[in-house]
Order: sequence, then C-alpha cells, then structure tokens
Amino acid sequence: MTSDRPRGKVRRLAVGAAVMAALLGASASSSSASKPSGSNGPLKVALILDGPNNDNSYNQVGYDGFEAAQHHFGSAMQSTVEQNVPESPQAAQVVEGLIGKGYTLFFIHGTGYETYLKPVALAHPGIRIEEFESAVTGTNYGAYNIDYSQPSYIVGMMLAAASKTGHLGAVASFPFPGILSIVDGMELGAQAVNPKATMHVLYVSSFDDPAKETLAAQALVNGGADALADVQDDPATCQVAQKDHVPCTDQNLITSASYGPTTYLASYFYDFTPIYEQILGDVLAKKSVPTSIFEGWTNGAVRVGSFGPAYDKLVPPSMRARIVAKEAALRAGTFHVYQGPIVDQQGQTKVPTGKRLNASQILSLNWAVKGVIGKQ
Repeated sequence: MTSDRPRGKVRRLAVGAAVMAALLGASASSSSASKPSGSNGPLKVALILDGPNNDNSYNQVGYDGFEAAQHHFGSAMQSTVEQNVPESPQAAQVVEGLIGKGYTLFFIHGTGYETYLKPVALAHPGIRIEEFESAVTGTNYGAYNIDYSQPSYIVGMMLAAASKTGHLGAVASFPFPGILSIVDGMELGAQAVNPKATMHVLYVSSFDDPAKETLAAQALVNGGADALADVQDDPATCQVAQKDHVPCTDQNLITSASYGPTTYLASYFYDFTPIYEQILGDVLAKKSVPTSIFEGWTNGAVRVGSFGPAYDKLVPPSMRARIVAKEAALRAGTFHVYQGPIVDQQGQTKVPTGKRLNASQILSLNWAVKGVIGKQ
C-alpha cells in the first residue's frame, strides 16, 4: 500500500482534538459564505490525493466519490485530480498552480495539510478549500468528517457473532479521536451481541507499516483473540487472520475477500460522494457552505459491504437479521451509537442515561468505552 492516509495526525495528537472541538462547538450548525471567483463557465474543481487514485483503499474510495460527483453535475463543473501530493510546502505549490489556471474549489483528501494550505486560502479569498478532518477552519476553509462509529458498530456485531470466546482484537495506528471512535463503535456493537465481549487493541504507531501490523495481529491471536478487526486500510491483519483461521473485518479495502477467502466477513467503507455533492451543490447555487460537516449513515457517507463467503458461514441467520435491522436503524437515524448509559475503561460515566454525544464530542474523543483493552 502506498498511501499513508492521515500523516498530519501524529503532529496534531496533542492539540488537534481540542482545536476541532472548539471549532465545531462554535460552528457545527453555522455556515460561512463561499463565493468562488471565476467566469460564468463551469466551476473548476480539484481533488488533491495524498497517494495514488488506484491504491485499492482510502485514496481510491475518495477518487471514486469525486468521479461520481463529477458525473452528477456534468458540464456544470470541470475537474482535475492531483495524485501523490505530500503534506508539505509542495501542497501549497500545487494548489497555487491550479488557482492560476482558474480552479476555485479544492477537496483535500488527506489530513494535516492546513499548515500549508490555510495561508493559501487567506491569500485568495475567492477560492474555497475543503479538507478531510481538518483541525482548523475559516471563512473559505472547511472541514468535512465522517462518523466512523456507525459502520464499526455493525462490524463489531459481526465479530462478536463469529467469535466463540468473545475475545476480539484490533490493530490500529494511534489512539486519536477518529480511531477511538472506531474502536468504541466496535466494542459497543460487540457488547450488543455478547455483553461480556472485550476488544484488545494494539496500536502500531504508524498508518502504514504492514510488518508491524502483521506482528501485532499475530500477537493478538497468540493472546487468545479469535476474531480480528483491521483498522489500517491494508490487508496485513486479515492475512494473519486467514493464516490462523480467525474471522476478520477491515475498512476501505476494495478487494478484501481475496485476502481472506475463508475468514473475511466484511468491510466498511466511507463514501465521500454525498459530501462532495453537498458542497458542490451549495457552491454552484451560490449558497453558504457549512464550515464543518459531519456525516454518517443517514446521508450515505458510510456503508458496510461487500461480504465474504465466511459471513454467511460464521454469522448465524438470526444474527444476520439483527445486523440488518441495526443497519436500517442507523440509516433512519433512530439509533445512535453513543447513546447513554456508557462508561469508560475506568468505570466513569461518560454518557448518562437518556443522553448522547454530539458531533463535537465524538470528534474530540480521548477515552475508550469499558471493555476495550489497551492504553489510550
């Protein structure tokens, strides 16, 4: 895998969550005007990827969503895609070059670019930049986010249903809010199936290190985990699961079944199409664009599938029916993952009965739910 998705998150672990929480608390329900400059011709829109558009994972998912949005709006927009743009001054050079060619709307499919691109936005008030999981926002600088806890809740149900012991394992990068939301979602979903289920998480301190991920996955199996979750956008964990005959789920891996033909259950994917279309529609209509966007199942921004042959074999029919029902509730917005009562690893109440976390609180998580094993 050649993409190392959110490189900037390492740099921002200490401050990013607090900044994002403050920003979202002030602006999640507000919006700021976006008035891209340019002629009366098509809106010129650029997608900036931090890796190749055919990586079989995160960047390809973003690229496919952008292509779908292009198809939706047709001749109303003109697009270009810049691949393998690092989180560095080069990103500013690429965007500046495109501004010189008349591009006014930029989707940054990576995280941590704001250091280099916020000055560009300030220098060009007629453009708009939208960055995935940006820690800062501004008049013409937006952040779009996805509710990871929703699809991970569903795969947590699958893992617990396929497990014989309730001892689950996950391989992840760093314990920052987005990953904690995934881990929490999986554990809460697992507890809905087996109240005694636990999720042992090993953090490999990297977004792209298959060797470390392989070692971590093997350590989890050796330690008693009999179902694994891959939180890394690559096949390493599910390859270990296949070797050791352990069921596995992963995220954003397009050809997952090929890595675990007898053990792979399902993937969950982020679908950026509705987010791109929402922003593009607002800009084309000359409407205000929300400064911060947080979307999930109700808006079509997440989905679960495809399913491997092991799903029908390892997940009983009655449980498959429960999973389908829970997916429908998430889609309808009648079920919320972070609905109280929820306690953390230390037994402290984090979400009281009758309450649930809002977008700002989910995006600034710094705790894990009871049942998760692993230091945050």
